[in-house]
Amino acid sequence: SRGLGDVYKRQVVGLDSWNNMGYLDYSYLNNLEVHTTRNQFINYNDSTIEDFILVYRNTYGTEPNEWTFLGYDIANYFLQALDKDGTAFQNFFALNQSRELSRSFSFKRVSNLNGFENKGLRMVKIENYYFTELKE
Repeated sequence: SRGLGDVYKRQVVGLDSWNNMGYLDYSYLNNLEVHTTRNQFINYNDSTIEDFILVYRNTYGTEPNEWTFLGYDIANYFLQALDKDGTAFQNFFALNQSRELSRSFSFKRVSNLNGFENKGLRMVKIENYYFTELKE
């Protein structure tokens, strides 16, 4: 007999916090075609990431970790914004959305008094037991 999964196409969309739940069985997640959002995702199959890792390895003699990518992405985004728009770069956040190595930046003003919040996310899915990024 056929199950519902054989009759209906289904996809499950989850939260970034699901990635930290150690008790989730990846075989279930894989079968359900789970998609989740990520604040940071490092696609080790991307040639730009591979090049970055090689340069980092040759320069520092060690492997980069998620903090390495975060620091690089933040510095790259804000230094480019500073170079392009000067010290008032926050006035141009709407024009300066960016996709860096492991993060996306899309700042939105929370309120006139509270500053900005990064709304940039990456959408990933589990496919063949690996996380892969969905491209925009």
